[in-house]
Amino acid sequence: MVDSKDCRDLARHLLDFAEQGFQSKKLSDLTICCKDSDGVVKHFYVHKMVLCLQSKFFETACRPNSPFVVSNFVRVQSRTPKLSQEARTGIVTLEDDPYIVRLMLEVLYGKRNHSHDWQAQQNLYPGLSTIDKAILCIVDTFAVADKYQASYVMNRSADLISRNMLEFDLEKPDMAEISRFINLVKRVFETTPDSVRTLRNLVYRHTKKYFVVLMNTTMFQSEMDKIDGFWGGYVRYLSFFVFRARWCPSCKKKTTQADTEEIKDGEMVVTCPWCDKQNSVDAWNRPNDQEVHTGNVRATSQEENSRKRQRTSSE
Repeated sequence: MVDSKDCRDLARHLLDFAEQGFQSKKLSDLTICCKDSDGVVKHFYVHKMVLCLQSKFFETACRPNSPFVVSNFVRVQSRTPKLSQEARTGIVTLEDDPYIVRLMLEVLYGKRNHSHDWQAQQNLYPGLSTIDKAILCIVDTFAVADKYQASYVMNRSADLISRNMLEFDLEKPDMAEISRFINLVKRVFETTPDSVRTLRNLVYRHTKKYFVVLMNTTMFQSEMDKIDGFWGGYVRYLSFFVFRARWCPSCKKKTTQADTEEIKDGEMVVTCPWCDKQNSVDAWNRPNDQEVHTGNVRATSQEENSRKRQRTSSE
């Protein structure tokens, strides 16, 4: 029987081993190759056990009898199972920037402090401040983690971005600050699909908080008009509570308040004003699509309206 202290010691030793094992050729059984902007190939010596347990992409790529052929980010269903190139050679070639890939791998290996390659950041985000470069690195790390289905990295990145968003204080109409926020919004929409809305919801939450200030500047509206899907997504974000009430999955009470949303473990959650419990946005119960609420009046369904017209005409 292993007591709790032994479990904690074992967990700490495993974390230390994983952190020290990153980039060590000792016991490495997988190599990731990436090219930087100068065409120089970077090699990362990693371990299948660490990556495959945390990334569905690598688990599929390295599976000995995988029904998928994984190459250059294209996952093709094969008619007959065959040994994937990655499983056969132990080499995975990625087309993402090596610095961003390194940041993702460091999180997977449990490193407590990221390596800061200032030259790599300068090549990726020329002309931006150090703070802006740092947050855009996190956005790109989130996007790469989504690409390779590494949910833990996505959650960590979303939490970091949520905290960094507090630095965008838009209470006063400072054009430089608004310009920084616009750069962040553009990067989020460039790197994440509409189906992955975590970072987009963070952007919308900040937009909603400072909407009056932002709309008083012609720059914000004109730049957002250029982003495909920005305003449509913003309306969808507002409509979660504004146009329809929702029912808390914990206490089953109805509310129309949406000012308590936040990111927790990489997921947008809403705190119920009645029971103070947090639940994910997707967990909140939606009203029936046939129900339309206007104040305290509920519109009848189409069938009921049809029956009423029939009764009226017969009379």
